[in-house]
Parts: sequence; C-alpha cells; structure tokens
Amino acid sequence: MLWDNQDRYGAVTRTLHWGIAALMAWQFGGMLSESLLGDQAPLAVALTANHTQVGTILFVLIVLRLVWAALNRDRRPPRRAGLLGHAARLGHVALYALMLAVPSAALLRGTGLCALRVPDLRAARPGPGRQDLHRHRVEHSWRAGLGDGRADPGPYRDGAVPPDRAA
Repeated sequence: MLWDNQDRYGAVTRTLHWGIAALMAWQFGGMLSESLLGDQAPLAVALTANHTQVGTILFVLIVLRLVWAALNRDRRPPRRAGLLGHAARLGHVALYALMLAVPSAALLRGTGLCALRVPDLRAARPGPGRQDLHRHRVEHSWRAGLGDGRADPGPYRDGAVPPDRAA
C-alpha cells in the first residue's frame, strides 16, 4: 500500500519519514561528535565529511515529503482531537518550517545570493582560521556543484588564513 489511508500511513510516507529521521540523526551526530571530540577526531571527520551532500539530500526528501503529504491530505489517518492534537500539529508545522529554513539559508549563503552571517558557537575554540577554512569548503562545494566556474580552491587550500582573519 503506497498511499495513506484512514487506518495507517502508506509505505511512501513511512519511508520518507524514517529516511529523514535517519539522515537528521546522522547530521546531528556529526555536529555533536565534532563539538565534543573536536573537528579532527576520526569519528567527527567520518560523520561530517559529507555534511553538505547529506543536507542537500535531506532538503530534497523534506520537499518530497511535503508534496506527498499534500497529495495524501484527504486520505491520512485522523488527527487526535483536543489540546494534544493542536500541540502536535503546531509542533509538526514548526519542525517542518525549521527543516526547510536551515537548508534554504545554507543554499542561499553557499550560492552567494545572500550575505547571511550565522554566528558560530564554536568560534571560541582554539585553532585560528578553522572557521574560514570550513566556510570556504562549504562555498567551494556548492559552487562546484553549480558548475559556475567559481570552484577555485582559493587561498585556504593548505589551511592558510588571510592576514585580516588571523587570530
């Protein structure tokens, strides 16, 4: 049963749900391991090496999930009534808004369409230039994916830091 019905969610809905959940856990696990163990720890490197690609896949899956939910709107199991039902609805709306907003901001920032500056809570950690190197790698990977010719390794390829950003 691919489509949702009044009794249960269909295979597509459940596959999208658990696929998104698994990839979100991967992303959070990578960021948590990097925060706790440092960005050079083998586990952190393994979990964060494909952060941008996993984020892109997540974004696509979330959009597909929303389209699929809209197509199944009249078939889905009924919502719980009362305050708990309203709270669950608001929680889902907030969660999906956040899951769309975060990768959208990354896409805009990575493509250069928006000069969005997100404060980095890890900036106080030792290691001058680490954030500049990370930002350049993210921008580089997005530009390379767009094929716009700006995928130049730039001055950060060996971890060098421009004088104005040195600690």
